[in-house]
Amino acid sequence: MHPFRPENKNRKKMFRNLLIILSGLLLAGASCSNGSEEPTPAPNPDPMPSTPTQLAAPLPLELSDLTTDNGFTVQWSAVAHADSYVYTVDGGEEKSTTDTRLALTGLAAETTYTVKVKARSDNPAAWSESGWGAVTVKTKAGTSPAPERKEYKLVWSDEFDGSTLDTESWNYQIGGDGYGNQEKQHYTDRPENVRLEEGCLVIEARKEVYGKNSYTSGRINTKNKRSFAYGKIEARIQLPKGRGTWPAFWMLGANYDVYQWPRCGEIDIMEHVGKEPTMISHALHTLSKNGSNGQNCNARKYIDDIEEGFHTYTLVWEKDWDNGDDMLQFLVDDQVTATYYQPHGSDDDYKVYPFNKEFFLIFNIAVGGTWGGTIDDSIFANPVLMKVDYVRVYQRVE
Repeated sequence: MHPFRPENKNRKKMFRNLLIILSGLLLAGASCSNGSEEPTPAPNPDPMPSTPTQLAAPLPLELSDLTTDNGFTVQWSAVAHADSYVYTVDGGEEKSTTDTRLALTGLAAETTYTVKVKARSDNPAAWSESGWGAVTVKTKAGTSPAPERKEYKLVWSDEFDGSTLDTESWNYQIGGDGYGNQEKQHYTDRPENVRLEEGCLVIEARKEVYGKNSYTSGRINTKNKRSFAYGKIEARIQLPKGRGTWPAFWMLGANYDVYQWPRCGEIDIMEHVGKEPTMISHALHTLSKNGSNGQNCNARKYIDDIEEGFHTYTLVWEKDWDNGDDMLQFLVDDQVTATYYQPHGSDDDYKVYPFNKEFFLIFNIAVGGTWGGTIDDSIFANPVLMKVDYVRVYQRVE
C-alpha cells in the first residue's frame, strides 16, 4: 500500500473549503438577485367616477302681453339634455313640468311674484340639476277678482263592466278603405275585433283576409251620441306591442259630417306606433295646420315601460284659461307632457282654432299605414290587443 502523504490530505481539505466558499457565493448571488427584482405593481384602483355635468339654468322671461290683473305667463328656452323642469312661485311648493311655458292664474292684482325654474335630467349620473333661473313679474292693476274655477265633477263614463258594448253611447266603425293613411286593416263589428272582457274594452288586430284587406281590427266612436266641449277627459289603456301596430285614443269635431276633416279639428290624446315602442304622441290638427302644412302641436314623450301594463292618458281642456284664451294640456300618468295655448283672438277663426266646440271620442288600432309602417306578421303569433279599463269625462259644473 502507498504510504500516507500529508500534502494530499491538505489538498483535499483546501478543495472542500473552496467548494463551500463557491456554494456560499452562489447562494448569496441568488439571494441578491431575488432581492433586486422590481415588485409586481399593484393594480390601479378603480378610477373615481366622473362628476356629472351640471345642466344650464333656464332663463324664464315674462310674456308681457299675457300679463293680466290676475295672472301672467313665463316662458324659457329648452335646456339641452333636460327632461323636466322644477318651478316654484314665491318660494312655495316645488312642482314639476316637462313644458317650457308656465301660465299662472288666480293671482292678486298689482302684486309682485317671483318665479324660479331649474332643469333636471332623467340621467342624473351624467347631468346634475341646474341652478335656479328666476324672473319677477308684477300683475296689472284691476278691480275684477280672479275667475273662480269650480271643481271637476264626473259627467259621463264607461267602465266597460258589462258583457256587450253600450251602443247607446258607441258606434262600430266598419270599413277598410285605408282612411287616408294607407292603413291595411278592415274594421269590423265582430267580437273577434271588438268585445268586452274582464271589465275592459278589448280591441284586437288580427292577420286574416277580410274582403280586400289582409288584416282586421276594431274602431269605435261616440259620434252623434256623446260629444263634449272642455273638461278633463281620460282613459286607462294597455297598449299592444309589435311593429306595424298604431293604437289611438282621440277626438274629432262633432260637426264632422258637415265640414269633414281637417276643418272639424282633431285632438289626439294618445297615439303610439309599435316601431317606436317607448314613444307616446299628442297632436292637434286644424284646417290651417294638419301635418302636411305644419303643426299646431305635435309633442312626443318617451317612456321606457309604456307598453307594459296600463297607463292613464288625459286631456285637460280649459275654457278662458289665460286672458280669455283656452288651453289644451296632455298628461300621461298625471304628468304633464305637452300644453297648447289658443292663439289670442282666434275665437271666431275656425281655420286656426276649432277647439271651442264639441268633439266626440274614438278608440282604435290601425295596422300599417303611413305612420304604422312595415308590419311584422310574426307579432300575430300572440293576440295583438288594446285594452281600455275605463274612459271618464269630467267638467266644471255649478
